Amino acid sequence: MNIGISTASLFNKYCTEDCFEVLADIGCRISEVFFNTYSEYGAEFAKKLKGRLNGVKVHSVHALGTQFEPELFSINGRVRNDAESVLKKVMESAVTLGAGYYTFHGQYRMKRFKSEINLDALGAGVNRVIDIAEGFGITVSYENVHYAYSAEPDFFRIIKERCPRLAFTLDVKQAMQAYHLPREYLKTMGGSISTVHVCDVTADNVPVLPGRGVVDFKEFFAELSGAGVDVPVLLEVYADNYRTADELRGCFELIKKLAE
Repeated sequence: MNIGISTASLFNKYCTEDCFEVLADIGCRISEVFFNTYSEYGAEFAKKLKGRLNGVKVHSVHALGTQFEPELFSINGRVRNDAESVLKKVMESAVTLGAGYYTFHGQYRMKRFKSEINLDALGAGVNRVIDIAEGFGITVSYENVHYAYSAEPDFFRIIKERCPRLAFTLDVKQAMQAYHLPREYLKTMGGSISTVHVCDVTADNVPVLPGRGVVDFKEFFAELSGAGVDVPVLLEVYADNYRTADELRGCFELIKKLAE
């Protein structure tokens, strides 16, 4: 199991292009690049970033989905076309950096009441996204997110039936914040998992560094192994969960030890 760190863990502490010097110093050799804003989308920025990877392999890329991902499903063609133009720039970035996967949030639940999901329309929209990504040689990896359509474990069984080319990203923190155990998503995502994000939470569901909350990561890694899941496991924590890079290094070493 290859353990790495997402650049999202360094958000607001370092600019994206400065993250890899820090990650390499920690000993991280694989990462997910989290693009923070529109000016970071596209081959031009990615080319600059590629020259500063410090030997760290880019497994996947992740955009700030709220900026355009919901609009990929718009019934308004002009809105959808604009969103697809942004998506294509992110795909250009992924290709430039040598990434194989795009971590995807999809549609969000923006209203207070729980509306019904049109599953056929959702499946058609996701397949359009897959078609675009595959045109660049990139696989879409749908992530469980507690405030999105993908909050519930059974969502992944349902969407896979309509979109068999999908991969999945299992996020431990997001599972807990949706009041589900990670193993529930592991069952429905099955052999389609491409990426795992790890972060701990307190009993009140506040994100903390792994080892400081309620998640039993030793048990979690045993469950991954038992399910035959051997994919990159990326530390994705919040910058306010720690003070120094040495603190992040200690957490990285702990995750590596538990994964062994």
